[in-house]
Amino acid sequence: MLAVIVSIEAVMVVWTWRTWADPIVDFGREVYVPWRLFEGDHLYRDVAYFNGPLSPYINLGVFRLLGPSVNSILMANYVCHILIATAICVLVNLLTSLRCGLLCVTVYQALFGFAQYESVANFNYLAPYSHELTHGMLLSLLCLLSMYRTLASRRGSWGLATGALLGLVFLTKPEPFLALAAACGTGLATTTICRPSQLKRVVQLCLAMLVGATIVIATAAILLRSNLSWHDAWQGMLGGWTHVFDKRITDLKFYRRGAGWDAPTARLMTIAFWLAIQLLALRFAWRESFRQKASEKKTVDLCLLILTVVLFYVVTVTFRTSIPLMAILVYSTLPVWVLCVIGGTLRQMRKPFPRGGLARRSIILACMVFALLMLAKIPLCGRISGYGFALAMPATLTVVSAAWWVAQQVAIRNGSVQRFCAWCIFFFLSFNVFYFVQMARLISARDAMVMVNNTPLFRACHERAVIINSTLAEIQARLKEEDTLAVWPEGALLNFLAQRRNSTPYIVLMPPEVLMYSEDVILDSYQRQPPDYVLLINRDTSEYGVGQFGHGYAQNLWAWLWQEYRPVTMPDQERSESDKFGMLLLKWDGSP
Repeated sequence: MLAVIVSIEAVMVVWTWRTWADPIVDFGREVYVPWRLFEGDHLYRDVAYFNGPLSPYINLGVFRLLGPSVNSILMANYVCHILIATAICVLVNLLTSLRCGLLCVTVYQALFGFAQYESVANFNYLAPYSHELTHGMLLSLLCLLSMYRTLASRRGSWGLATGALLGLVFLTKPEPFLALAAACGTGLATTTICRPSQLKRVVQLCLAMLVGATIVIATAAILLRSNLSWHDAWQGMLGGWTHVFDKRITDLKFYRRGAGWDAPTARLMTIAFWLAIQLLALRFAWRESFRQKASEKKTVDLCLLILTVVLFYVVTVTFRTSIPLMAILVYSTLPVWVLCVIGGTLRQMRKPFPRGGLARRSIILACMVFALLMLAKIPLCGRISGYGFALAMPATLTVVSAAWWVAQQVAIRNGSVQRFCAWCIFFFLSFNVFYFVQMARLISARDAMVMVNNTPLFRACHERAVIINSTLAEIQARLKEEDTLAVWPEGALLNFLAQRRNSTPYIVLMPPEVLMYSEDVILDSYQRQPPDYVLLINRDTSEYGVGQFGHGYAQNLWAWLWQEYRPVTMPDQERSESDKFGMLLLKWDGSP
């Protein structure tokens, strides 16, 4: 099994080599921010940032250790990826078996670690769109392991360590913290309910965890206070928490569609459809594992399969849902399956506990709660693409572990475990055909290299790579070293690659950021510190439902830009059509 894991890792690295990051979208912020901290700027004061402070400072440490480069971040992220895989194996081994742990690692490698399922390439663990999710995932897994030790040993020192890890997750994003806090609470509550005599000790452990979390959070606030006011320090430390309930942002088309709230009826029908398919597949695999003769009639199973195919087309036509979208939503049933597994675990809780079994079952339940709540951002649109590379990963591995447990039940009933596992693998691969095909198509489309000083960095489609390379060459030839550059509406990676900083804190002007920081505040900052050059990128923002930059939103910024700046001739970009990817460099004309 270990040889299989190593082989899959090697194949995925070679197959996806240099395709992990998008040179324009999201990932640039993840590199630009620690670079500015490396150069002496301060987070939340000189660089606007809407997440917690942990990840930027981790990446700052990477830059100080390995030097400020994209390769340094990629190397650090690969180490994080390996640590996550190791933590998965250790945790699953503690709760089930080593073989199941290795199986979960294999699924993690094949589906999540190097994922390339969307045109934007930042939804993987090598070049994530937000390091808060990947760092938060690693810390969450370590916290669950520490929680297991806390409940098993009932030592306050383990409680302090668990609380410290929980506090570190608080400094990333709300999604992993909420799921992890609920998981830890579940573990403590389960222990108390099953062993009321341990109430006093559980309360002491809970207090130790609170102390550990408080120490970490308070330390972070004090460190931020050295360069900020107390108000700004706490505001920055809260990060994304200040925007969780902002209806202006959560009601954007992008987030509603990602959660499935744009068409809840169609999403529920899709969930019902895929649930029926998966139940049929599970039933078939179960029956096959007990079939004595291969020649037995399979008329019923064949009829059910035909009925399922007919249902597929009925649902697709009725709700005008494309077949690719239906295929993507094969994982939309994850909440249902996790709830089923939680129900089965609660039923097992009624049985007597062997020595040390209570801590084990408490953490099993805690892990399932964590997996379920990680799906809260995509409740009706579960998928392993997009945000799902992190949000759906724990739930997927929970279902894989549950399937392993079902295989053990087959063995107990004298069925054929090999046959059951073979059919499960067959159906698993069948359900993921679209993802595998999509990944192969996208990787093959990235057939050109983005180059910096003759050094290859990323693979991208030919048109984008040519434009980016010529733009970087133009910037290097035209701009002085001290000149400042703003990239609108996003593309901070070009700032980093060109080694030209933005003169203002606001490096991303996408709809959510404009709403978060206020267009008036952003415009005032640009008017007080106008950059020497602005690189305008024709970035499609229709996914947010607000129209193009400067027309559907940020009109005041757009008007100021064309009043104060003049275009610089860039033939390749000027010939780009308005609906295609293109760039235009503008220079400040010095007007008051």
